[in-house]
Amino acid sequence: METTTFIGRGPEEDAICALLGSSRLVTLTGVGGVGKTRLALRVSKRLQPRFPDGVFLVDLSTVRESDLVAPTLAMTLGIGDESAQTPLARLISHVDSRHMLLVLDNCEHVLESCLRLVDALLRASAGLHVLATSRQSLGVAGEQSFVVTPLSFPGPDGEVSAEDCAEYDAIRLFVERAAASVAGFRLTTANARQAAALCAQLDGLPLAIELAAVRMRALSVDQILARLDERYRLLTGGNRAAHPRQHTLRALVDWSFELCSPEERLLWARLGVFVGSFDLDAAEHVCADPALPRGTILDLVTALVDKSIITREEHGAGSIRYRLLETIREYGLLQPTGWPDGADARRRHRDYYLLLAERGETEWLSSREAQWNDHARREQPNFRAALEFCLAVPGEAEAGLAMAGALWLHWRTVGLLTEGRRWFDRLLAVADQPTPTRAKALWANAWLATLQGDQESAEPLLAECEELARLLDDEAVLDQAREIHGLASLFRGDNADAVRLLEGALAGHRRRADHVARLITLHRLAQAALAAGDTERARDLATQCISLSGPEASWIARQAKWILGIARWRLGDVAAAVELEREVVQGSWAHQDRVGMAVGTQVLAWIAGASGHAVRAARLLGATDRICREVGALFTARAHLVGFQTECEERVRAALPPGRFAASFAAGVALSDADVIAEVMDETSPARTRAVSDVTLTPREQQIAELVAEGLTNPEIAKVLLISARTAETHVQHILAKIGGRSRAQIAVWVVEHGLRAGA
Repeated sequence: METTTFIGRGPEEDAICALLGSSRLVTLTGVGGVGKTRLALRVSKRLQPRFPDGVFLVDLSTVRESDLVAPTLAMTLGIGDESAQTPLARLISHVDSRHMLLVLDNCEHVLESCLRLVDALLRASAGLHVLATSRQSLGVAGEQSFVVTPLSFPGPDGEVSAEDCAEYDAIRLFVERAAASVAGFRLTTANARQAAALCAQLDGLPLAIELAAVRMRALSVDQILARLDERYRLLTGGNRAAHPRQHTLRALVDWSFELCSPEERLLWARLGVFVGSFDLDAAEHVCADPALPRGTILDLVTALVDKSIITREEHGAGSIRYRLLETIREYGLLQPTGWPDGADARRRHRDYYLLLAERGETEWLSSREAQWNDHARREQPNFRAALEFCLAVPGEAEAGLAMAGALWLHWRTVGLLTEGRRWFDRLLAVADQPTPTRAKALWANAWLATLQGDQESAEPLLAECEELARLLDDEAVLDQAREIHGLASLFRGDNADAVRLLEGALAGHRRRADHVARLITLHRLAQAALAAGDTERARDLATQCISLSGPEASWIARQAKWILGIARWRLGDVAAAVELEREVVQGSWAHQDRVGMAVGTQVLAWIAGASGHAVRAARLLGATDRICREVGALFTARAHLVGFQTECEERVRAALPPGRFAASFAAGVALSDADVIAEVMDETSPARTRAVSDVTLTPREQQIAELVAEGLTNPEIAKVLLISARTAETHVQHILAKIGGRSRAQIAVWVVEHGLRAGA
């Protein structure tokens, strides 16, 4: 969210929008600090109506490894990795047939990975557009590069009046930011020439101008200009091959650094260890020592915010985080931290995030689960940085293994199973001592592999885990391994073996009073009982799990409600089953658990099919299929669920005329997550648009509505009907107004429900 006004760039915005109309890849290039990111954000906001499937910002400044570019994009798009597919394969499947805009910000340090990724995605989807920012072009065929130049400013030597200055964006920016620093500041005849000279000296770079404007709190324009002259004279002996603008920005950052107090400089240097954003608690834990007492950190952070060194971000519910612009962060990393060991800052950073991961593990199934999940998602770049440190520095891998192990549920919740396995594999290869930490990492890694259906990889991990557990005489680890074996048996349809193994694990958890492990096993055993045909026991186990789980909104409570809903349905209590599955879907949506959303929606499809609501069932099956593909989930193929799924599909296909199942299914696929929630709640569904008798579409509108239902974008409709894309868009808006809808998906649903498509 922009907290200051955006100065100038109108012609640039227009030009970039035009380029994105003719090319599907546009890269904004330019020197650091010139404003590429903010311009990209402005353009993407302006273009949102053109992209019905969304506009997504992917900040790559926090990505340090090329292998993490695709997973970072997948995470931004809400694509999990429950399957063992590569992130690229999942992304290709996701973007296929979608009309969306990806904004890839800060590509220059992972250029080769961005090149390969963007090239593959653009080939896979004709409706995908990409707007990238980088200090150099990506090099993809068909790419259009747009050089972002500095803001306009007058020549440094000419006379200029206050009225003339209004024509120059650099001066307008300086005046606005200076007025924010000094109440009552305005451009006058007396200071216009100095302001013009200052902006010229700063080469019109927005970041440099903003840093200089902050100094107006203590200095006049003349004084700032004089000090800049001194700074540039000092630079003449530096790297003459560097671009003058690089000198300019470095000079401004140098000067900003020197104008900070010694304590502020020290904190700036230490804060460079954070990747992405951080909160005050993290800054206090990592940066405080006798030289910077903990009680001073808040005041120092506030001072650096006031000096525009740190940016402040609000994340709702009173959550405040901070961030260093990458240019500022890189500068800080070059400064002394006051600690003797060069790796000490990263070690302190790692120690804090290890403690945070361990604390988060204990907060599972507590009233703070939702807050922890949100926090952990925002801290993902810092977790990655800490784990990478543990791999890069000798002797630190054991701590990294402990961190990855503490995050075992995090990998599942945020849908990063493949990434979690990758960290475990790399750390296990280095931290090879027979410790309890290794034992836990082995079963956690095997669990992630089992969830992805990769039992070939899970088995040797479990075998080593069991051997190590016997060596350590650790019954808890043996029970965890036994439980994962039981889960694998359940997934492949060996229900009796699954029940036996899970019952054995549950007995061990009860003996040790391991509450969390007991709850997880109860819900898994309920699944196994259901698969074995013991529906009443499944109901009782799921009910017990819910009653013991505490907060009803917790992940394990939702999982148990999912099974309880199926059991209630099979026992004939349809109303209770529907209510339970609705709670699962709503709770999962609120906690950003898309797997939970999908499983609840799937059961509601089964119930609708069995209750004679074939069109609704097909639509919900389509919605489930889309979410499953996007998160990479395999649960619809697991043996204990296949029977319900097959039974539903066969019943619904038999109940609908030829082509109607496919049309209803496709309409469900077209629903957004928000539309799925409303559809699930039924009575408030936005898909429940006006009755056909209340709506009269013109012949052209009916044509366009049918093409929308087939998934065509406005440009594609325009080609089919030989009209302009703008005309197609106007018709779509008229159709939405008539049916009382808000999205293209709702047009598709309306068309299908009222049988307006050929063959319906």
